[in-house]
Amino acid sequence: EHFARTVAFYGERRGVPVMRGFGVRYARLHPEVDLVRQAFARVKSPDDWKAVMDRWYEN
Repeated sequence: EHFARTVAFYGERRGVPVMRGFGVRYARLHPEVDLVRQAFARVKSPDDWKAVMDRWYEN
């Protein structure tokens, strides 16, 4: 998973904001773009990231 690799490379302090930025930009492809963008913008931890992915991108 990209998130885990990014956090492993940068550490949580830098990796979470890096991935948050990707998430905000990636949200434009989602049908609920505004809600998903807002959810990614609030991500502050790996648990937050997982919650957004589980809610908006479950398979």
